[in-house]
Amino acid sequence: MIDEVKYVRYGMPSAKAIEAHDQNGGLWVALFGKLGGKGSIMFVSFSGDEMAVWDDEEWHNYEYVTSLEVALRSWSFWPCDEFGNKVSWPADAVGAPL
Repeated sequence: MIDEVKYVRYGMPSAKAIEAHDQNGGLWVALFGKLGGKGSIMFVSFSGDEMAVWDDEEWHNYEYVTSLEVALRSWSFWPCDEFGNKVSWPADAVGAPL
């Protein structure tokens, strides 16, 4: 099983991390459940007061005030590029994660 701690961070990315990563395309890998068990990996895009989730077939748009927003708090995330490749977590000027 993959060591999830090395690859994803638990909980929603901060608003500052989302804003900073928007400059890199704004896509995030989202994990809910456990890898190798009953978990799933999806791609998520946050934009303004909406978000979109890719389900292997199409993007689904959601307004933030939904039950999905509450569920996202228990998911894990990592920023990725437009091809789904992991990229560095957004950081401030001194290198501290946002």
